[in-house]
Amino acid sequence: MTVVSPGGSDTRPPVVSHAASSPGPAVSQTLAVRPVVAVAFDPEATGIFDPNDQFVRWMWTAAVGAAALAELLRLMAAAERRWTVRRPVYLSVLIKEGLVKTGEGRILVPRLLPDLKGAQLRRLPPWLRSERLLYIGRRRP
Repeated sequence: MTVVSPGGSDTRPPVVSHAASSPGPAVSQTLAVRPVVAVAFDPEATGIFDPNDQFVRWMWTAAVGAAALAELLRLMAAAERRWTVRRPVYLSVLIKEGLVKTGEGRILVPRLLPDLKGAQLRRLPPWLRSERLLYIGRRRP
């Protein structure tokens, strides 16, 4: 059974709604595209660990977090290839930890990563600190 109003159109009154949708696409008003930056190796940086070293994966992940370390490794690969990249989300973390520097409109990254220092070591759980000592002891001749 079909009910149709006289004239064949819908004669219901309009519904008043206070939650009208926006006419444009559903995008945050605070959304901003991160700027593109150049990346280069820092000639003054000193380090002892290759970015692919197991130590880097264990210790630096525990010290700065997986996402920040992934961005650092991405920056190092971009410097190797002389690519430009979008400004990293975790750039402030990497600068604070002394892993990268900024200057002359570009990000400077080390070729080799340093060992952990004071506050970084204190953040590690005791078992990881002892693993670090064993690993470094095995590396030294």
